[in-house]
Amino acid sequence: MREAFIRLSESGLVEVRPQRGTYVVRISRQAVLEARFIRESLEVAITLEAAKNSIPSSVLMELNELIERQRSCIERQDHDRFFFLDEMFHRTLALSTGQAMAWKVIEDVKAQLDRVRYLSIPDSTPIPKLADQHQAIVDAISASDTEAAEQAMIHHQREILHSLPELERRFPELFENAGVGSPGYL
Repeated sequence: MREAFIRLSESGLVEVRPQRGTYVVRISRQAVLEARFIRESLEVAITLEAAKNSIPSSVLMELNELIERQRSCIERQDHDRFFFLDEMFHRTLALSTGQAMAWKVIEDVKAQLDRVRYLSIPDSTPIPKLADQHQAIVDAISASDTEAAEQAMIHHQREILHSLPELERRFPELFENAGVGSPGYL
């Protein structure tokens, strides 16, 4: 249990105050923006690598299958499953280009970003829109079109910038400095 709190603290999700307790930290807009920047930078590089070096057709089939599984979540409104499949999509793409370390860096920095991503589904960023963006990425990689692949991934990674202001308005109690006074704890 202690190790779990240490990991959550390292991820910036909780603050442990000796003799006082453990508190869930509000979402930091700055941490979200920094994580998005890092994730976009790495995932664009990964996508360019995939488009330049023609990843195996078996990986393209796997990515397309993941997109179809994502689309199956639409009717059932299965947001948790979609979130898992979304992670699998990006992880599969990274590993297919031999970029396991880049994926580890992404995983290490995205905790605050993931909180916002999870809040954004389904209203701010609907699943069909995200699945269509994934398809555009795969189609560009499949065509070895580096420019289209790069632009598709940039567009996809910047989606959170559109939903973040709306989420801050809808859930001000979850965000630092979003009309709730000074930064605090939940």
